[in-house]
Amino acid sequence: IGISVAKTNSPATVDVQTGIADYHKAFKTLEPHADYLTVNISCPNAFGGEPFTAPERLELLLSDLDTIQTAKPVFLKLPVDLGNTSMDALVAVAERHRVHGLILANLTKRRDHPTIDQTEVHGLDRGGISGKPMYDLANELLTHLFQTVGSRFVLIGSGGVFSAEDAYEKIRRGASLIQLATGMIFQGPQLIGEINRGLVALLKRDGFSHIREAIGSESSQQ
Repeated sequence: IGISVAKTNSPATVDVQTGIADYHKAFKTLEPHADYLTVNISCPNAFGGEPFTAPERLELLLSDLDTIQTAKPVFLKLPVDLGNTSMDALVAVAERHRVHGLILANLTKRRDHPTIDQTEVHGLDRGGISGKPMYDLANELLTHLFQTVGSRFVLIGSGGVFSAEDAYEKIRRGASLIQLATGMIFQGPQLIGEINRGLVALLKRDGFSHIREAIGSESSQQ
């Protein structure tokens, strides 16, 4: 069971210190019930935006959460819309704290992606977009971070996974684990079993005897 802790969607948590206290309370309260915890700094729907995607504020947040006693893995869920330079700055902060892995990545706010039907989003300028519109963006980010920090962090691939082929591409780009939501909404919970069975066939096709052999195999060749 993974528990994702994000800032409460409320005007009361906009101030940086109040926001940190909000994370702290939720993290400490939920920690006994989790097998791993995620510090979600990239929820696109929280009131006041994503303040902890600024390196100096992330430093304050993680320093505070470091004071909570836990032996459980901690992941950081990152936004998909930041460029590599900004992303590298956040990861550099994470390396100084109790962060074991990165989740790549959260919803896009971009409305200009070619996969988006503009008639569906016309007039909707708030919130994030999940699923296929962020698939390529998240994959590019996954490749970059596997090549730069993949030896120091466990990477979870997220964004646009609707099939075994989608999951396999993320694995080959460096993901050790896969996270999905929108695919299950559209295709149902049986998607998990379909992906697992499909991965067995894909690994056999490519001559891998174990899935760990496929992790990063595409990114390592680039």
